[in-house]
Amino acid sequence: MIPQLTDTGVTLTLIAGSAFGLASPVHTESETFYADLLLQQGFQLAIPAHIEERAIYVIEGSVKLAGEVFDAGTMIVLKPGSEMMISAKSNSHCVILGGAPLPGQRHLYWNFVSSRKERIEQAKDDWRAGRFAKITGDDEFIPLPE
Repeated sequence: MIPQLTDTGVTLTLIAGSAFGLASPVHTESETFYADLLLQQGFQLAIPAHIEERAIYVIEGSVKLAGEVFDAGTMIVLKPGSEMMISAKSNSHCVILGGAPLPGQRHLYWNFVSSRKERIEQAKDDWRAGRFAKITGDDEFIPLPE
């Protein structure tokens, strides 16, 4: 059973990992968590500081965090080391995710992320050559940004 924290105006469903005093039965390979959050307007939830890397994606509604308002379609990356309070400016649906940082440096180019720069170059070549699987029903090809 997927664990859930329910309080007046707040419903948090922990999909994977451990957080908010809950533990999901879904197996993860690293210290991580992924939770679905429904906040009614005017209600809030504390995001614990002990989780080093944390982010919130606003699916619907509008939330306030650290004095700033964020609308649907926004990913909010939280600074490590301090508890953060998220409050709903309107009825809101968010996902909260995070966990322990991965070891080593990451390299990013467009939609490609790797710990090895040469793997990024290989992914670029594979994209240009059409070696990525197609998405069923979507024939659009987006060229690699140069």
